[in-house]
Amino acid sequence: MVEVIPIIVGSADDKKPTETRFFNLHAPPAGHSIKVAPDFFDGAVRDAVEKAVRVNLNHMIIPSKYSTRIPMAPNCFFDVTPKEAKFSAAMRKTMLHGALGARAMLALQNYGAEEPVFDGKAYTYTAAYHPEVGTLQIFTHHVTPPTTPEGEPEYHMTKLGLWQMTDSIEGFLRGVTAFRNVRDLAQRHRDEFIRVANERARQLSEEQQPGEKQGPSEKREASGKQEPVEEQQPIAETMGVVAEGE
Repeated sequence: MVEVIPIIVGSADDKKPTETRFFNLHAPPAGHSIKVAPDFFDGAVRDAVEKAVRVNLNHMIIPSKYSTRIPMAPNCFFDVTPKEAKFSAAMRKTMLHGALGARAMLALQNYGAEEPVFDGKAYTYTAAYHPEVGTLQIFTHHVTPPTTPEGEPEYHMTKLGLWQMTDSIEGFLRGVTAFRNVRDLAQRHRDEFIRVANERARQLSEEQQPGEKQGPSEKREASGKQEPVEEQQPIAETMGVVAEGE
Protein backbone atom coordinates (compact mmCIF):
# COMPACT_ATOMS: atom_id res chain seq x y z
CA MET A 1 0.00 0.00 0.00
CA VAL A 2 3.01 2.34 -0.07
CA GLU A 3 1.88 3.36 -3.55
CA VAL A 4 -0.62 5.70 -1.88
CA ILE A 5 2.21 7.77 -0.42
CA PRO A 6 2.98 10.00 -3.45
CA ILE A 7 -0.76 10.52 -3.99
CA ILE A 8 -1.23 11.93 -0.50
CA VAL A 9 2.11 13.61 0.23
CA GLY A 10 2.32 15.21 -3.21
CA SER A 11 5.80 14.03 -4.20
CA ALA A 12 5.26 11.76 -7.19
CA ASP A 13 8.35 13.24 -8.87
CA ASP A 14 10.34 13.46 -5.65
CA LYS A 15 13.06 10.85 -5.16
CA LYS A 16 12.99 10.99 -1.37
CA PRO A 17 13.92 7.66 0.22
CA THR A 18 11.27 5.42 1.74
CA GLU A 19 11.69 2.80 4.44
CA THR A 20 15.14 4.15 5.35
CA ARG A 21 16.31 2.63 8.62
CA PHE A 22 17.50 5.15 11.17
CA PHE A 23 20.62 3.25 12.22
CA ASN A 24 22.60 6.32 13.29
CA LEU A 25 20.15 7.88 15.74
CA HIS A 26 20.46 7.18 19.44
CA ALA A 27 18.48 4.30 20.87
CA PRO A 28 14.71 4.84 20.92
CA PRO A 29 12.84 5.28 24.21
CA ALA A 30 12.83 2.28 26.51
CA GLY A 31 10.09 -0.23 25.87
CA HIS A 32 9.88 0.35 22.11
CA SER A 33 11.18 -2.64 20.19
CA ILE A 34 9.78 -1.71 16.76
CA LYS A 35 12.19 -0.90 13.96
CA VAL A 36 12.80 2.75 13.14
CA ALA A 37 12.04 2.84 9.42
CA PRO A 38 9.33 5.30 8.37
CA ASP A 39 7.64 4.75 5.02
CA PHE A 40 8.24 8.40 4.14
CA PHE A 41 9.91 11.34 5.86
CA ASP A 42 10.98 14.89 5.11
CA GLY A 43 14.29 16.38 6.16
CA ALA A 44 17.01 18.81 5.12
CA VAL A 45 19.74 18.21 2.56
CA ARG A 46 23.18 17.65 4.06
CA ASP A 47 24.73 20.85 2.69
CA ALA A 48 22.05 22.98 4.37
CA VAL A 49 23.53 22.18 7.79
CA GLU A 50 26.92 23.52 8.90
CA LYS A 51 29.55 20.84 9.41
CA ALA A 52 30.02 21.74 13.08
CA VAL A 53 26.29 21.27 13.66
CA ARG A 54 26.31 17.92 11.88
CA VAL A 55 29.24 16.73 13.99
CA ASN A 56 27.94 17.92 17.35
CA LEU A 57 24.34 16.79 16.81
CA ASN A 58 25.33 13.68 14.90
CA HIS A 59 23.17 11.05 16.62
CA MET A 60 20.22 13.42 17.02
CA ILE A 61 19.75 14.68 13.47
CA ILE A 62 21.49 12.25 11.07
CA PRO A 63 19.26 9.20 10.49
CA SER A 64 21.75 7.04 8.60
CA LYS A 65 25.53 6.96 8.16
CA TYR A 66 25.39 4.95 4.95
CA SER A 67 24.53 7.75 2.53
CA THR A 68 24.98 11.51 2.49
CA ARG A 69 21.89 11.78 0.27
CA ILE A 70 19.50 10.76 3.03
CA PRO A 71 17.73 13.84 4.47
CA MET A 72 18.69 14.86 8.00
CA ALA A 73 16.80 16.49 10.86
CA PRO A 74 13.51 14.82 9.85
CA ASN A 75 10.36 16.33 11.34
CA CYS A 76 7.57 15.13 9.05
CA PHE A 77 6.66 11.45 8.73
CA PHE A 78 4.07 9.39 6.88
CA ASP A 79 3.37 5.72 7.53
CA VAL A 80 0.96 3.22 6.01
CA THR A 81 -0.37 0.64 8.45
CA PRO A 82 0.12 -2.90 7.09
CA LYS A 83 -3.01 -5.03 6.95
CA GLU A 84 -1.58 -7.54 9.41
CA ALA A 85 -0.46 -4.89 11.91
CA LYS A 86 -2.36 -4.09 15.08
CA PHE A 87 -3.60 -0.54 15.53
CA SER A 88 -1.71 -0.18 18.83
CA ALA A 89 1.56 -1.22 17.16
CA ALA A 90 1.00 1.31 14.37
CA MET A 91 0.43 4.06 16.92
CA ARG A 92 3.63 3.15 18.80
CA LYS A 93 5.53 3.41 15.53
CA THR A 94 4.01 6.81 14.84
CA MET A 95 4.78 7.96 18.38
CA LEU A 96 8.41 6.85 18.08
CA HIS A 97 8.97 8.62 14.77
CA GLY A 98 7.43 11.78 16.18
CA ALA A 99 9.63 11.64 19.29
CA LEU A 100 12.78 11.35 17.16
CA GLY A 101 11.69 14.30 15.04
CA ALA A 102 10.78 16.43 18.05
CA ARG A 103 14.15 15.66 19.63
CA ALA A 104 15.94 16.72 16.42
CA MET A 105 14.08 20.04 16.35
CA LEU A 106 14.82 20.66 20.03
CA ALA A 107 18.52 19.95 19.48
CA LEU A 108 18.72 22.43 16.58
CA GLN A 109 16.65 25.01 18.43
CA ASN A 110 19.02 24.90 21.41
CA TYR A 111 22.30 24.47 19.57
CA GLY A 112 25.10 26.21 21.46
CA ALA A 113 22.82 27.26 24.33
CA GLU A 114 24.02 26.83 27.91
CA GLU A 115 20.56 25.74 29.06
CA PRO A 116 17.92 24.14 26.82
CA VAL A 117 14.68 26.03 26.22
CA PHE A 118 11.41 24.10 26.15
CA ASP A 119 8.68 26.30 24.68
CA GLY A 120 6.04 23.55 24.63
CA LYS A 121 5.29 24.08 20.93
CA ALA A 122 4.99 21.39 18.27
CA TYR A 123 7.44 21.47 15.36
CA THR A 124 7.11 17.84 14.25
CA TYR A 125 4.22 16.11 12.49
CA THR A 126 3.34 12.51 11.75
CA ALA A 127 0.60 10.91 9.70
CA ALA A 128 -0.73 7.36 9.68
CA TYR A 129 -2.90 6.01 6.88
CA HIS A 130 -5.00 2.94 7.68
CA PRO A 131 -6.02 1.30 4.37
CA GLU A 132 -8.30 -1.23 6.05
CA VAL A 133 -10.69 1.53 7.12
CA GLY A 134 -9.55 4.28 4.75
CA THR A 135 -8.68 6.83 7.42
CA LEU A 136 -5.81 9.30 7.73
CA GLN A 137 -4.71 10.50 11.15
CA ILE A 138 -2.32 13.41 11.70
CA PHE A 139 -0.49 14.12 14.95
CA THR A 140 1.74 16.84 16.37
CA HIS A 141 4.70 16.19 18.67
CA HIS A 142 6.42 18.36 21.26
CA VAL A 143 8.87 18.03 24.13
CA THR A 144 8.56 19.20 27.73
CA PRO A 145 11.34 19.48 30.34
CA PRO A 146 12.12 16.71 32.82
CA THR A 147 9.87 16.57 35.85
CA THR A 148 12.77 15.67 38.18
CA PRO A 149 16.38 16.93 38.36
CA GLU A 150 17.70 13.56 37.18
CA GLY A 151 14.88 12.96 34.73
CA GLU A 152 14.75 13.12 30.96
CA PRO A 153 12.67 15.26 28.59
CA GLU A 154 9.16 13.98 28.01
CA TYR A 155 7.69 13.50 24.54
CA HIS A 156 4.03 14.18 23.78
CA MET A 157 1.83 13.22 20.83
CA THR A 158 -1.40 15.14 20.17
CA LYS A 159 -4.02 14.14 17.63
CA LEU A 160 -4.60 16.94 15.14
CA GLY A 161 -7.44 15.29 13.25
CA LEU A 162 -8.85 12.28 11.41
CA TRP A 163 -10.05 12.23 7.81
CA GLN A 164 -12.08 9.58 6.00
CA MET A 165 -10.28 9.22 2.67
CA THR A 166 -12.45 6.71 0.80
CA ASP A 167 -16.06 7.80 1.36
CA SER A 168 -16.06 10.85 -0.90
CA ILE A 169 -13.80 13.01 -3.02
CA GLU A 170 -14.43 15.89 -0.62
CA GLY A 171 -13.18 13.86 2.34
CA PHE A 172 -10.14 12.73 0.39
CA LEU A 173 -9.26 16.28 -0.61
CA ARG A 174 -9.63 17.51 2.96
CA GLY A 175 -7.23 14.84 4.21
CA VAL A 176 -4.67 15.46 1.46
CA THR A 177 -4.82 19.22 2.02
CA ALA A 178 -4.36 18.79 5.77
CA PHE A 179 -1.24 16.67 5.37
CA ARG A 180 0.33 18.86 2.71
CA ASN A 181 -0.27 21.90 4.91
CA VAL A 182 1.54 20.35 7.88
CA ARG A 183 4.30 19.16 5.56
CA ASP A 184 4.88 22.76 4.44
CA LEU A 185 4.71 23.94 8.05
CA ALA A 186 7.26 21.32 9.11
CA GLN A 187 9.67 22.55 6.45
CA ARG A 188 9.36 26.14 7.65
CA HIS A 189 10.11 25.09 11.22
CA ARG A 190 13.04 22.92 10.12
CA ASP A 191 14.58 25.60 7.90
CA GLU A 192 14.34 28.21 10.65
CA PHE A 193 15.97 26.04 13.32
CA ILE A 194 18.74 25.04 10.92
CA ARG A 195 19.34 28.72 10.13
CA VAL A 196 19.59 29.53 13.85
CA ALA A 197 21.92 26.59 14.53
CA ASN A 198 24.15 27.51 11.58
CA GLU A 199 24.45 31.10 12.79
CA ARG A 200 25.38 29.98 16.29
CA ALA A 201 27.95 27.55 14.92
CA ARG A 202 29.61 30.33 12.91
CA GLN A 203 29.57 32.66 15.92
CA LEU A 204 31.20 30.03 18.13
CA SER A 205 33.85 29.47 15.47
CA GLU A 206 34.63 33.20 15.24
CA GLU A 207 34.88 33.53 19.03
CA GLN A 208 37.63 30.92 19.24
CA GLN A 209 40.99 32.59 19.77
CA PRO A 210 43.78 31.85 17.24
CA GLY A 211 46.12 30.66 19.98
CA GLU A 212 43.59 28.47 21.70
CA LYS A 213 44.60 24.86 22.07
CA GLN A 214 42.96 22.59 19.54
CA GLY A 215 41.04 19.51 20.57
CA PRO A 216 41.35 16.12 18.84
CA SER A 217 38.46 16.77 16.45
CA GLU A 218 39.90 20.16 15.46
CA LYS A 219 43.30 18.62 14.79
CA ARG A 220 41.70 16.04 12.51
CA GLU A 221 39.90 18.84 10.69
CA ALA A 222 43.12 20.81 10.25
CA SER A 223 44.90 17.77 8.87
CA GLY A 224 42.16 17.27 6.29
CA LYS A 225 41.02 13.96 7.76
CA GLN A 226 37.35 13.65 8.55
CA GLU A 227 36.23 11.22 11.20
CA PRO A 228 33.49 8.79 10.12
CA VAL A 229 30.05 10.04 11.06
CA GLU A 230 29.28 7.12 13.32
CA GLU A 231 32.35 7.77 15.46
CA GLN A 232 31.76 11.47 16.13
CA GLN A 233 30.49 12.39 19.57
CA PRO A 234 27.27 14.39 20.12
CA ILE A 235 26.96 17.19 22.66
CA ALA A 236 23.82 15.81 24.29
CA GLU A 237 25.30 16.18 27.75
CA THR A 238 26.06 19.90 27.32
CA MET A 239 22.61 20.59 25.89
CA GLY A 240 20.64 18.57 28.38
CA VAL A 241 18.79 16.90 25.50
CA VAL A 242 18.74 13.12 25.59
CA ALA A 243 16.60 10.38 24.17
CA GLU A 244 14.22 8.56 26.43
CA GLY A 245 15.71 5.36 27.72
CA GLU A 246 19.36 6.53 27.60
